[in-house]
Amino acid sequence: KERSNRIASQVDTLRTLLQRGGLYIPKNTKSTVLTEASNYIRTLQDRQQLMSMEMESLKEQLLKAVTARQGLQAGSAPFQQPQDQSKSGDSSK
Repeated sequence: KERSNRIASQVDTLRTLLQRGGLYIPKNTKSTVLTEASNYIRTLQDRQQLMSMEMESLKEQLLKAVTARQGLQAGSAPFQQPQDQSKSGDSSK
């Protein structure tokens, strides 16, 4: 009897958590609650996997952008120096 009460209590807690998460539980049976919880967990796992893939893609894009910018800055530095020298009054040219 005590074991059955603990199980029922945990199923009620799970039902409440699912409802707070926005899930509608069509039937108020233990089986339905467990099935919906299982489906919800799978959905969350799928979403997490997609977000991880998207995060990796964004990291790669960011790395490429930073690398390209550093390359442009390194490549443009010599071109900036002559302009700075000509502004400082170097009339040898």
